[in-house]
Formats: sequence, C-alpha cells, structure tokens
Amino acid sequence: MSGMERLQRMFAGAGGALGHPPPDSPTLDTSEQVYISSLALLKMLKHGRAGVPMEVMGLMLGEFVDEYTVRVVDVFAMPQSGTGVSVEAVDHVFQTNMLDMLKQTGRPEMVVGWYHSHPGFGCWLSGVDINTQQSFEALNQRAVAVVVDPIQSVKGKVVIDAFRLINPQTMMLGQEPRQTTSNLGHLNKPSIQALIHGLNRHYYSIAINYRKNKLEEKMLLNLHKKKWTDGLTLERFDTHSKTNEQTVQEMLSLAIKYNKAVQEEDELPPEKLAIANVGRQDAKKHLEEHVSNLMSSNIIQTLGTMLDTVSFEALNQRAVAVVVDPIQSVKGKVVIDAFRLINSQTMMLGQEPRQTTSNLGHLNKPSIQALIHGLNRHYYLIAINYRKNKLEEKMLLNLHKKKWTDGLTLECFDTHSKTNEQTVQEMLSLAIKYNKAVQEEDELPPEKLAIANVGRQDAKKHLEEHVSNLMSSNIIQTLGTMLDTVVF
Repeated sequence: MSGMERLQRMFAGAGGALGHPPPDSPTLDTSEQVYISSLALLKMLKHGRAGVPMEVMGLMLGEFVDEYTVRVVDVFAMPQSGTGVSVEAVDHVFQTNMLDMLKQTGRPEMVVGWYHSHPGFGCWLSGVDINTQQSFEALNQRAVAVVVDPIQSVKGKVVIDAFRLINPQTMMLGQEPRQTTSNLGHLNKPSIQALIHGLNRHYYSIAINYRKNKLEEKMLLNLHKKKWTDGLTLERFDTHSKTNEQTVQEMLSLAIKYNKAVQEEDELPPEKLAIANVGRQDAKKHLEEHVSNLMSSNIIQTLGTMLDTVSFEALNQRAVAVVVDPIQSVKGKVVIDAFRLINSQTMMLGQEPRQTTSNLGHLNKPSIQALIHGLNRHYYLIAINYRKNKLEEKMLLNLHKKKWTDGLTLECFDTHSKTNEQTVQEMLSLAIKYNKAVQEEDELPPEKLAIANVGRQDAKKHLEEHVSNLMSSNIIQTLGTMLDTVVF
C-alpha cells in the first residue's frame, strides 16, 4: 500500500472519529488465513529444535493469493545468534543471495514474512520482534510474523501462532484494526502471557491452516509407517537376557502369590472369600501375561536370529555362511570358518549330510565351543582355500615391503634423547666393568684367569656393540634431519 493511501485512510479515520462517516476503503479482515505447507512446518520445527535453548529465525517464502489468503510454501534459515527472548536483525546480503539461489532451483516465490522460535515460553512478540516486524511491514504491509515453540510442541499438536502489527493511529482513534465479514478462520484462545506482552494492543493474531496435496499426504503417512520386518527386529543380546532374567524373577514372585491364594481358597469360608481378593493383584492373570510375553519375545528373537540363514538358503541351497574372528586372527593365521545348515529330515533319518568321494579339502579341528553350539548337529563345516592370481600375489608381496627411506625415518626427539642417555649410562657401567676385568687379568694367575670370566657378561663385547648402535642411530637421525632441508 502506498504512502498516499495510508494518509487517506488516516484522515478518513480521523474524520469518522470527529463525527463524519469515513469513506469506503479496503480494510483487513478477520477471515484472513495463513496456509502453511507440510514442508515449511517440518523445516520450522526442525530448525527450532536444533537451536534449543537459543532462539532461531528464518524467512518464509510464498505468495499473497488474495485479501484473505497468505500461502507459505517453503522456509529457509537465517544465520542468527539469538538471546533468551529475541533474535538479531535480518542479514540482507544473505537474504538476497539465498533468494537468487532459490530462483535457480525453481523456487520463484517472494518473501511473505519471517518466523522465529520461542523455546519453552509460548507464542508472542517481544519488543525486538515488534521492531523486526515493523521493518518487514515497511516493505509489505501484509507481511506475517510466525512464532513457533519447539519445546511445548508435541506429536499431533504444534504450538505455533502468526501475528501482524496493529497501526497505533487506529488504536488512538478507537477503531477496530480488522473488520469481520464472515465466521471463517478459527483463532486459538490467547494465553495470559501473550496478552501481557501486547497481544490485541500492539499486534493481533491470524488464523493458521495447513494445506497439503496428495503427494505430501502420502509422504507424511509413510513417514513412520511400520513394516512387517519391524516385528522381527533383534534386541541386543545382553538387553534380551536381562529382560528374560527379570521376567523369570517376577514370574517366581507371582507363582508364590498364586500358590498362597489357592491355599486361602481352600481354607476361607465362601462369605470371606468373596471379599478376600478385593484390591489385590490378580496373580494368576499376571502370571499368564508374563508367560505369554516371555514366550513370544523369545520366539521372535530366535526367528530373527535364524532368518538370515533361512532366507539365504531359500534363495540358494548352496549358500554359505562365513564367520571370521578379527581378535584371534594374527599375522599369518586368520581364524575363519565356513558353514552350511544340515537338513533336519536328513538328521531324523540318520543319514550323513554329505558323502565323501575324495580326500580333498582339509578341515580344521573343531573347537569345543563350536561343538556345544550345534556343529555337526545343526550345521557342518566347509573347507576354506585361498586362491590368488599374479596381480593379487604381487599386491600382497608389496603390501608391507620395506623401502630404502624407512632406514632414514626420524625418531621423536624426546624418545631419541632418552635412548641416547640410557645407552651412555649403560656404556659407563660397562666401561667400569671392563676396566675392572683388565685389572684382574694383570693380577690373577693364568689358571684362575681361565675360569674367572665363565658365566660373566663380556663387558668389552657389549661395550663395542653399544658404541656401534649409538653411532649408527645418531648418524641416521642426523642424516634424516638434514635430508628434508637438502631436498627442499
């Protein structure tokens, strides 16, 4: 609306207040509704939840269809750092760039307003929000401010509201901000908090509606749709065993109570028996329920465990299940085995699951654990061999092949200095021992000298070895340190 039209409306309002009837002018209607698409609502809630406990904001894209309809088809988030009850101003550069990019993706809609979140404290506009809304209404008088509460929103009920500012001149002149021409549009009952913060004084609420097409409806219906496979989902083994243990303990307690109740039935007279169980737990009923739950959960767990093998063998009778143990596997030895199920009818008839026609195939000796868990009763072992072509063989040979540069690999400085220090200390100790041995050679007679060093450490030999190692390690470390500089 242009500035001239707003001046005309203001003077018309003033004339009406002074006793002159105002001329006909377009007035906002209470039947106006904001239609928010499913996509926009989901994105607003997701953005709001991600920002908890801070406020977040974004812009709404859509169109003003007519005087009674505002359609919101999509939203996008704005880079904001919110405080407890307000968000900062809009980044116009980001907004312009985002709109340009959206146009390239086939989203030509205009900005119809903005949204922000109030995590946990309801839907209303603060002073900062009112100032932000004023900047939007300066561009388009029908711009809408949507507030969503992601904390109070639950499944099936979204805490959301749409607002627009009231012209202060209209309030001063005692006029209604909107005219009522029909009973369309259902407004939510305002909260006390919203009324305290200026609802119906500084801004009014607009009815929100949700419109979805067939594709959106189908998508939302399939969002959390259960599949038949959900019933066969396996629980964690430790969780399942704990649940079983807890259920059995409860069944034991209920069995004791039920036994006690049966004994009381035999002892009590009929008139006392009629009121004896009033307010008590029906042990029999609960026991039956626990038995039913325990059996069904264990049957489902067993079926789910067996399902992989059964389904693979249903596709191909020669399907193989390979089990590998990465913990027990070491270099040069892989702990791995291949299995296939034994037909239950074959076992019942006492037949061998396989015939032996040659001595090919070397089977590993089965472990006791495998035999306990049904090896050669429910499933049998298949020999594993490893075949590789020339390229694979070459690749494996080069996998851990040492390079000439490995000899110049630098040690960590502190590790190298500690090693040097330790070697020098050992050399000092060996030098003392060697000096002592030389003195003994001069003092001892030849017959005692022949047996003096039996079982002793050869100090001279170890000292030479330490000197050689110390020199080579320091030369390599020095060369490696210099190599980078020389190369560069």
